[in-house]
Amino acid sequence: MNAHYNRSRPLLFFNHNPKAGGGTIRFIIEALKKCKIDSDSYEKYIIDDNHTIEIQMRNDTTWTTSSEHDFDHDNCVVYVNEYSKGKSIHRKHGYVIGNIREPCSHYVSLWGYASIGMGGHYRFAKNHGFEHLLGRDYPQFSSKGDINRFQEWLGRVEGLISKRTVKSYGSNFDMVDCWVILEDFQNSMLRCLLLYEKQGGFVNWKVPEVIDLVQNVIKQNQSSSQRYLSVPEAVSRLTTDTWDSVEAAAKMREEIREQQYQWMQQMRGFYKREPQPNYTKNDVDSSVQHAHHESCINYFNNTLLQNMRNGKEKSIFDHFGYEGCCQKAFNHSLLEFDDISSYHT
Repeated sequence: MNAHYNRSRPLLFFNHNPKAGGGTIRFIIEALKKCKIDSDSYEKYIIDDNHTIEIQMRNDTTWTTSSEHDFDHDNCVVYVNEYSKGKSIHRKHGYVIGNIREPCSHYVSLWGYASIGMGGHYRFAKNHGFEHLLGRDYPQFSSKGDINRFQEWLGRVEGLISKRTVKSYGSNFDMVDCWVILEDFQNSMLRCLLLYEKQGGFVNWKVPEVIDLVQNVIKQNQSSSQRYLSVPEAVSRLTTDTWDSVEAAAKMREEIREQQYQWMQQMRGFYKREPQPNYTKNDVDSSVQHAHHESCINYFNNTLLQNMRNGKEKSIFDHFGYEGCCQKAFNHSLLEFDDISSYHT
């Protein structure tokens, strides 16, 4: 952490990188926090001492908006929304979580999502005259024609991911305190919660969504050769009565699956399909993440694979240690905990 940032920053910021697990991150954060604030409103509030701030307060499952002169820093999250600029003022006043994914899979997901008529990029493609380069062969857009369209589309937008990343996180990726890395989502998300708590933030370890996250990392730790340092630290936060909420967590997952599917049905632009019970954005390992595209590698030829690794997205590959285009391996030293194992609440 840079020396000029406060040691204790209880206010949590999430700087959202679209199509990189952000929906799941918001789902977890909003289980932890009772109010949410837009970064534009927060910045006006900081600059003008007399300015009221617009907040949304959660009451069970509903959110109500109000203007206030103050708010509870422990129980609020500030969202730096998609396409907004990350600023040093965010880290000065709060603890910032960012999210990232391997660039080639990021492009495939962005294109696939736009191809079902959803997201900001669908509107962008429509407004800029290359909607015809989106996928046509629903649902996975993996025909030869669609792959050709993807590659032509990529030629039009290459560099978009790096531009977004630099705008959100800075050219040196220094507008973020902790990274949630999609290729190791569960562990990196849990790590960020622990580090946020360590420096002075509040985490309610009893909410079902967090219990569920801890359980998933424990399972990973048991089945993987990669040992997750977050497991012992996280388990120490969970008291006996907390584990009684596990059944509630399972029930909530099913409810969220249904809510997300209904939302997608309402919002989908021009495609329709049969109900899929497992359709949810809140589980990054579920089939929904591939519901609108095939495996990343299927969309790239050898030339594109090399060009992408050494092209406009090179800074992302280098900074996070991604081994190559469509490869999930990255630099796991980014998930080290420093002295967190000696920290106790």
